[in-house]
Amino acid sequence: TTGNYGIKTTNSSGATINEDSSIAGDTITAAAASGTLQVAATADLSLTHSSPTGNLLVGGTQTYTYTVTNKGSGDASGANFTNTLPSGTTLSSISTSRGSCVTSPSITCTFGTLGTSHTATVTVVVKIDKSGTLVNTGKVSADQQDPVSSNNTVSVTNTALEPITASLTYEPDGNVRAGETVVIKVTFTRSPDGTPSIAIDTPGVDLDSVKMTSSTDGKVWTYSYVVPEGSDGTATVSVGGLNSESGSDNVELTNNTFDINSKGASVALTYSPDENILAGETVVITATFNPEITGTPTISIDTTGTDLSAVAMTKSADGKVWTYSYSPPPNSDGEATVTIAGGLDKSGNQNQKA
Repeated sequence: TTGNYGIKTTNSSGATINEDSSIAGDTITAAAASGTLQVAATADLSLTHSSPTGNLLVGGTQTYTYTVTNKGSGDASGANFTNTLPSGTTLSSISTSRGSCVTSPSITCTFGTLGTSHTATVTVVVKIDKSGTLVNTGKVSADQQDPVSSNNTVSVTNTALEPITASLTYEPDGNVRAGETVVIKVTFTRSPDGTPSIAIDTPGVDLDSVKMTSSTDGKVWTYSYVVPEGSDGTATVSVGGLNSESGSDNVELTNNTFDINSKGASVALTYSPDENILAGETVVITATFNPEITGTPTISIDTTGTDLSAVAMTKSADGKVWTYSYSPPPNSDGEATVTIAGGLDKSGNQNQKA
């Protein structure tokens, strides 16, 4: 190629002559009368990447995007790209913007002749199989000797981590009632990056996603949950806010439910005999609680004659069935209304109306 060029002249020892103060001057003459130089065209392949270099998750994928550019003044014939996958990964796909790729016996993409300033893009997608350091190395070459070999190879390094999981504990660990506070503790398998959030789904009033509080250990986070009125039954906890570290919208949890018990035990009443009872006879009244109760329930009976004030019932084999033997007084007649009270469940709720 003809043109103007800057010439650096060195002596036999390799020192640049015009920087040597002991040399007063030098003269360079061209062999041709025109004073032009003929320089051979060269191919200079360069490889760059635009792949993420942050942490990856086992079970996820990573996309490596490599760009090959001929920065030289001449064509690069036989241009190709080779790729060495990281240990612990499996190739999912590979594609190129020009030429073709093969994966056996090794990953190689051939572009044919790549003209000056021309580019080719190679996209490699791998599945992450295990944790550890992942190094993906790409390399380009051509038939011609490359004058700048330092930009022919690129290595992309990532760290693969297992997705974050967490276990849940509760204090108290069950049978909390509306108005009470349960401290929910989430222990992650590793310290999360950022602030996790918690949401609670109940048969009553749900808790929308709110931020948790970190303890002294970055793995442990807590939230104090005040059970709202109207909540009862099984509460399901979900923890989110760490999508890039968990591999899904919510973190995988163990023990993610607890019981809210805001209703007392139901009571079913039966009578033996169950009708036409005469004054002076005995009727056995059986109260069946669900669930079982603690303490001793009382029974009171309102009649059109002499009422029965609250008296203790007798427990049967378990805490669910209680009985009372009632003899209507002589002046009793008509319908008798039975009231059961004091049947507390394990959460301290009074029994429901019989």
